This record gives sequence, C-alpha cells and structure tokens, in this order.
Amino acid sequence: MLDYILPNEIAHALDSYDEKRLYEIRLRCDRDVRINYGGVNQKLIRNGLPIKCGIDDCNGIMAKAAEYSIYSVNNQIVEGFVTVGRGVRIGLCGEIVKEKDGIKTVKNFSSLNIRLPHDVVGCSDEVFSIIKSGVCVLNSLIVAPPGKGKTTMLRDLGRKLSHGNNNVLIVDERNELYAFRDGKPQFEVGENCDVITFGSKDFAFSYGVRTMSPDVIITDELMNENDAEAVALAAAGGVKVIASVHAESVEELKNKKYLNNLLSCGMIERFVFLSGRTLGAIKYVYGRSAERLI
Repeated sequence: MLDYILPNEIAHALDSYDEKRLYEIRLRCDRDVRINYGGVNQKLIRNGLPIKCGIDDCNGIMAKAAEYSIYSVNNQIVEGFVTVGRGVRIGLCGEIVKEKDGIKTVKNFSSLNIRLPHDVVGCSDEVFSIIKSGVCVLNSLIVAPPGKGKTTMLRDLGRKLSHGNNNVLIVDERNELYAFRDGKPQFEVGENCDVITFGSKDFAFSYGVRTMSPDVIITDELMNENDAEAVALAAAGGVKVIASVHAESVEELKNKKYLNNLLSCGMIERFVFLSGRTLGAIKYVYGRSAERLI
C-alpha cells in the first residue's frame, strides 16, 4: 500500500489491518501513531503495543513522498499538503519559512495526516437521484464533516454524470478525485470527463469554462470567498456546479461567512447532507429556499 514512503515498523503494522477500512494515518513526532479504521480513531498496534512516531519519521516520509526533491512539490507544500500515488494526500505541519509575499516553504515536519482515498462504484446512487431532475442537473452542495465520504461521492458522481450527454469538468485542486500521475488517472474517469489538477478554483473554473465548455463542473471543498465566487459565476453563466463543503448542519453552513453571497443568491438548488454512518447514506436534503425536502 504505502510501503514505499512509510517506515518499516509502521508499514508492517498496517499489514494486519484491512486496507478497505483504513482512512487516515496520523503521525506526530514523539507520539503514538493513530489511525482512522472503519470510522474509529485508534492507536496503531503491533504485537499488542502502540507504535510511536520517531523524531525523523515525518521528515523521512516527506522526503520519500517528494522522491527526494522537496523543491519539486513545494507548490503543494506551501498549500499544506502533498499528493502521492492513487490520490493519497499527506497533510502537513512544521516550521513555516516566510518571505515578503507569503510562505516560501515548510520544513522540519512535525505532524502528518495521511488520507487514503477509496473508490466505491455506485456509492452515489441515492445522491444522484436527488441532484438530477429529469435530464437536468441541479446546482448542489454535498455537505458533511471531514472524513465522511464527500470526495468518494464526488468521484462516483463525476463518472455517472459523464456517461450521458453531459460534458463534465472536474476541478481537482489537490489531485484527490482521480489522482492523475504522468497524465493518467489512477481511478476510473467517466467517458465525458475533463480534469484540471492543482489549479485554484477561481483560475480553473474560468479557464475550464473558456476552454472546455462544460455542462457540469464538479469540485471538492469550498474553503474561501474565491471558491464560492467561482461557483456563483459559473452557475450564473449556465454551467451546473456540484461541490462539497465541510459542515454538519444547516446552521453551521450558514455561519460560514465566505458562503453568504453564494447562499443568498439562491443558485444552489440542493443541499445534500451526508450522515457518515455508511458511505452514501443521506442525513437530510434541503432545497433552494432552505426548505426541508428529506
């Protein structure tokens, strides 16, 4: 699985776990390694004992993830992550190196969060039936806390929507959705899908609409005003958008100030909240005017 970047002791310990149920590996210097296994956060155990992350482990993992060229992935590092094979994303903490216009790099990595993607064909069946109205796709937000399957859901929705007459543009800012490597996706991409990776949403939406004329844009994790504005502009131009947002309730969603303009303009037609109990399970659905539908 991740043998090529993990220390041997950690890699061997993970052999005892079912990879399909492993979602996160968290490493903190001089602390016990923790994993999200089957939705439960727990210590990584081998031979009955927890495994501790050594002082050099985080730096060693990052060196291998960058193929011993930190400079080559520095554009990702300054954004707080590095993506490796099959869409595995490594979130990182460490010592920030500043320059006049912002962050130059990060060094002396002290914490890593390795997130493992899962491809589950058909997991979006129920959501798909909600965001489609006849032949029309509805502008929709997929809403749930972190780690509840939003990215897996969007990956499957992209395939479904592109198998008809829709031209689907995937804006994959962190290269998690289809994990392109050397121009080839590591997960199955729909037949009418086009993918832009590692571009900010405000750039990728504008660039993609001009160059690819999509019917639908799918993107992950709206995080700021620029992201929300990109969605609003695309929707105003007649392009349907499906995106995800971190939140647990309608109230929490409304409290995200960067979403105020997007929500108030009424362009979002479906708010689909995932329950997180099982992949694809829906907690509730709201309509354009915040009316409860399910």
